[in-house]
Amino acid sequence: MQIVIDIPDIMYTKIQNGKTDKRTLETVILHGAPLPKGHGRLIDADKLWDSYHDLDYDFYDALDLADTIIEAESEEEE
Repeated sequence: MQIVIDIPDIMYTKIQNGKTDKRTLETVILHGAPLPKGHGRLIDADKLWDSYHDLDYDFYDALDLADTIIEAESEEEE
């Protein structure tokens, strides 16, 4: 399962430095948003929109150039 979490920078730094407790980590995970199984690649739609305009409304070129935030989950992963 993949989840997206939104945490303050200071909390992320504490987690990286091992200066947090199990309860804090559990809370962060519980507030995450699960991604649907078999999702496609996740991109920044605002950047895609800007590229679309910059490329004279060529959607396929804009989509090809869009930076991937999270890779697509293959059907085979569990």
